Amino acid sequence: MLFNSYDFLLFAVLVFGGHWLARGQWRNGVLLVGSLYFYGVVDPRLLALILGCAAAGYIAGLLLRRGGAERAALGLGVV
Repeated sequence: MLFNSYDFLLFAVLVFGGHWLARGQWRNGVLLVGSLYFYGVVDPRLLALILGCAAAGYIAGLLLRRGGAERAALGLGVV
């Protein structure tokens, strides 16, 4: 999907519209699904990469919230 195509324009309108209509934490879900779709269209192998990065960031956030392992959590989130 190229950025200068009508497919991307439709995709962007749907994702931004869904994000605008969603409430609360569902907004993040809309963006996550949109990102997964976008990367999956380009190359399905990239889905593993983006899911791994999202999982690492989520786990790092949980560790930072809990406290005690700030340095390890920060390292996980950055790398």
